[in-house]
Amino acid sequence: MAFVGCEAPNEYAPPPPPQVTVAFPVEEDVQEYFKTIGRTRALSTVELRSRVSGYLDSINFEDGQLVEKDQLLFVIEKAPYEALVQSAQATLAKAQANLELARRQLARTEPLVSRNAVAESELDQAVAERDAAEADVLAAQAALREANLNLGYTEIRAPFAGRIGRHQVDLGNLVAPSETLLATLESVDPIQAYFTVSESDLLHFLQMQQNGELPSDSEIPVDMAFGNSDDYRFHGKIDFLQFGVDPGTGTTERRALFQNADQQLRPGLFVQIRVPVGKPVRRLLINERAIGSSQQGDYVLVVDADNKVVYHPVQLGEIYGDKRVILKGLKPDERVIVEGLQRARPGSVVTPEEAGKAPAPPAAGAPAAGAH
Repeated sequence: MAFVGCEAPNEYAPPPPPQVTVAFPVEEDVQEYFKTIGRTRALSTVELRSRVSGYLDSINFEDGQLVEKDQLLFVIEKAPYEALVQSAQATLAKAQANLELARRQLARTEPLVSRNAVAESELDQAVAERDAAEADVLAAQAALREANLNLGYTEIRAPFAGRIGRHQVDLGNLVAPSETLLATLESVDPIQAYFTVSESDLLHFLQMQQNGELPSDSEIPVDMAFGNSDDYRFHGKIDFLQFGVDPGTGTTERRALFQNADQQLRPGLFVQIRVPVGKPVRRLLINERAIGSSQQGDYVLVVDADNKVVYHPVQLGEIYGDKRVILKGLKPDERVIVEGLQRARPGSVVTPEEAGKAPAPPAAGAPAAGAH
């Protein structure tokens, strides 16, 4: 006799809902900023050129070194200009001697005229000779000043403290006045950053100033970071505002001034600029990991009361560390998926685990793990 065993039939057991980690948005006071790109520029830049011609006699610096104000940099051959000074001194001495003679001659002639011993024409002649001698002295003095100036121009000194570039002319070369570039000098501390503001932003900021929501132009703080960084460690203030708007670009120029004693900033760098706009505002923030992006824009996935995944398009604001400001599209009491996004699909059921807490039970009606 055959016996038939009693065994439960095999049934398909669907997998449990995927587990995700959720977190509520946090509310914080957030400072909003106007952000743009700028470029640094030296406060002062000068091309060093000679004001006299001659052969370059000495170079008194190392290429690229820091120099002090009035430091001697170049010397043009002095001998020809020293000779011109000596010649001018001799001409002045001769003119002064002639003036002294003319004054004495006039002093002798005046009493003779009063006694009718000589004609008045001789007095006129003596006066003219004295006046001409005085003019010769003035001309000789001017020539001597010019000669001394030209001698002084043989020494090219730093007009301000800064970093000098490489010399463009070697020793022994003939230097032409105002034409030959000797070197370029740029100031180091402080340093400037230029950036532009669009017409629409400008009108918005002007309205905020009228409402008392922004400080006056001279008190606007500016933060700056290197072009590839979000570390806004340089702090300065606006020191120039272009009054009008360029009709060609629709922008207006701004300039900020930054201290640069440690010389971390160099002229010509692209930099990130941010300017605080208004007072801090209460905003919602979520972890950057929770934000997704698609052709429709930025979004987050939210778990509703039935543990179903809901797609929420959002408008993003500033980045604060590992968090991002959500301007629109999210409420403070909504659970946002921060981990397990790849396992969540809009409309599907998930097992949410609040960050730092044990997972919640499956939604009502959802199959339990291992059910059969």
